[in-house]
Amino acid sequence: MLLSDINGVTFLFLKIVSSITSSKTLLNNLITLGLF
Repeated sequence: MLLSDINGVTFLFLKIVSSITSSKTLLNNLITLGLF
């Protein structure tokens, strides 16, 4: 039970991190498009 909780938290954390990363990439793309 504890192990599955850890797995759930890890999955959620990875999901948040990848979401933030893709948001930063999107933001960088918009900035790049705005500059050119």
